[in-house]
Amino acid sequence: MQSMKLILGKNYDIGLMPSMGSANCHLLMELCIGWGLEWVIIFDDKGAENEYKRIKKQFFDNRDADADSKIFRLADCDGIEDVFGARDLKLVNPLAEFPAGRKNSSVVSEYGGKELYSRLFYEKVRNGEITQERLLKKTVDRFSKVFNFIEEALDVSN
Repeated sequence: MQSMKLILGKNYDIGLMPSMGSANCHLLMELCIGWGLEWVIIFDDKGAENEYKRIKKQFFDNRDADADSKIFRLADCDGIEDVFGARDLKLVNPLAEFPAGRKNSSVVSEYGGKELYSRLFYEKVRNGEITQERLLKKTVDRFSKVFNFIEEALDVSN
């Protein structure tokens, strides 16, 4: 997310915290509330539906519109890696194979895992090896939607 924030030229100052699984999101959300911070949640699809329902029930009195104003769900994504196209991820490791029919998130785990991929991706963005022009338009569009949600929910802009 931090890499795509740079690629998309988002200059606002927001913190991005990985939850290390959807079951932990409510804890981070509650910390933010306790500290008086604005917050949003970006969920992938892997196991997040139950957490979404739990948060919606406990914090939004089961109101979809209220929950959806603070929670963005990445459709058909088991992890953030699935927002990218295989060609985008090959920019990190040109030797990686991403077979059709497999989710990128499962393949990335075979090549060092998401933390390693994330760090390498960020380094390549910072040094100019990976730019918006090198990414698939679909990837850029999907991340643009996420950041548009963040901007609207947190009332921030460049």
